[in-house]
Amino acid sequence: MNIKNILKDAIMVYAAYKLGEYMGRKNSYTQPMLQREYDYHDEEYHEVEDITESEVIKKTDDEETYVSGIMKELKNKTYKNQKDRDKISLLEIKLNQLKNKR
Repeated sequence: MNIKNILKDAIMVYAAYKLGEYMGRKNSYTQPMLQREYDYHDEEYHEVEDITESEVIKKTDDEETYVSGIMKELKNKTYKNQKDRDKISLLEIKLNQLKNKR
């Protein structure tokens, strides 16, 4: 085999790959589901469970613990850069929001 045959085969394989890629994209855009309008009445609606106040408080407590843990971790870091200081101040704001939410 000489270099001419190898180059010819490589060009043929590349052209076949590009043709397949083009045809795949063309077919994916012309799917019947995408052509018709979506009918929202086909879906089944599920009831949303009511969340009790105690669950909300528990979630808020968990979130407070998580945020305060991240803040402590960043404050204990020996070499803080500006990004870390900004994160600490944002976490303090978030913690205040969570405390006022209760």
